[in-house]
Amino acid sequence: MTKEAFVAALGTFFLLGGAFVMIAFVERGVLNYEIAPWSAACVVPVLAGMSIGNRLGHRVDRQRFRTIVVFALFILGLNLLRRAVL
Repeated sequence: MTKEAFVAALGTFFLLGGAFVMIAFVERGVLNYEIAPWSAACVVPVLAGMSIGNRLGHRVDRQRFRTIVVFALFILGLNLLRRAVL
């Protein structure tokens, strides 16, 4: 899979996943009118990070990109294990 296709697939996955989580939060009352502005404000740093990542992604060769992705997934997996144990 090319770098661009991987990033697009991952973006689509997170967008759809986030939409379903948001719907569930609204349904359960976790996301309400009081909290919604704070959630919307959190979109700004996410968009900034995506912009920076997009610029950096075009400068990184395919093998280094793959190494970075594997390392990031490894760190995320370790965090999941940490949260499960603690």
